[in-house]
Amino acid sequence: MLVRLINRLKYNSRYLIHAPWDTGITPPEVLKFITNRSPGRALDLGAGSGTNIITLANAGWDAVGVEYAFLAVASARKKIRHAGVNAKIYLHDVIDLDFLRGPFDLILDIGCYHSLGLNDKKVYNTNLLRLLNKGGTLLMYAFLSEDSSEKTGISQQDINNLSNCLKLISGVKGKERDIRDSIWLEFNNE
Repeated sequence: MLVRLINRLKYNSRYLIHAPWDTGITPPEVLKFITNRSPGRALDLGAGSGTNIITLANAGWDAVGVEYAFLAVASARKKIRHAGVNAKIYLHDVIDLDFLRGPFDLILDIGCYHSLGLNDKKVYNTNLLRLLNKGGTLLMYAFLSEDSSEKTGISQQDINNLSNCLKLISGVKGKERDIRDSIWLEFNNE
């Protein structure tokens, strides 16, 4: 519990100056996905300052975000009001989602899952099954890791565990700022 609190404070402090992961730009992979799908209900896990929930809401989606950095949530709420869209963001941890009611047609995770510990990933997977609609999509971006013992990243075992819950549709590898291997994953809840 203390470790989680310390991590939350560190994460929040990054929003005081500039959080490098919060670019303010919706990734082209998300834009392509929402262009080719009819709008529905969307949940952004680790929503940051709300960029993607605003993009989703502007595209007609009923968009909800969950973020545990209170500075990011405050920024997101301000941006949502300024954008004039009907979207919500909750100050919550992504493994404590009992308050949310599904189903969602899209669950978006850009850089959240890869920061969770092994036990938290198991809880996360259980939440996915409860919240993702039949036929719904999980669209996830993560750093790659060699194994699940690394502090951040998604290992092949993590991908296999997600594939035990959902059907893996695609995995496109890339580089994060030309430094670290990354992957975009698309899963479907069949």
